[in-house]
Amino acid sequence: ATARELARQGWRLSLGMRDPRLPEWADPASVHIHAYDAAGADLETGWVTAATARFGRIDAIVASAGICSTSTVIEADDDELNRLLEINCKAPRRLAKAAWNALTASGRGRVIILGSLSGKRVKHAGSGLYSMTKFAAVALAHGIRHAGFDVGIRATAV
Repeated sequence: ATARELARQGWRLSLGMRDPRLPEWADPASVHIHAYDAAGADLETGWVTAATARFGRIDAIVASAGICSTSTVIEADDDELNRLLEINCKAPRRLAKAAWNALTASGRGRVIILGSLSGKRVKHAGSGLYSMTKFAAVALAHGIRHAGFDVGIRATAV
């Protein structure tokens, strides 16, 4: 829904997708599709390179990949925690890092991190593990905002 609305507003988009198929609403002249899985380390650089080659610049990134868990912080094993951290925290950081030079060059780069209300509160025991990673995603947005402020980069957790 976010990508569709941005396209409607005239943004040129590069969509990183596990199943890279052009959505029916997308105009191929302004929407670029790139194979991307947030669980794969170092795939962000290839995506940023392809998007920059296609459009010549990157003004904003939206890190929207995420996974959930209903395990409590006690029930979960390290593999489950690591998978949530990989997709909900590490992948958005890698994407911002990969796009940093392009965002800086724009003079007004924007980074949007999907943080969720779970990044502000733990609603119940079964949301604790997920919330832990979304608290980290909110902190990531704050860290990016501080790191990029002097070069015009702003970051927001939604």
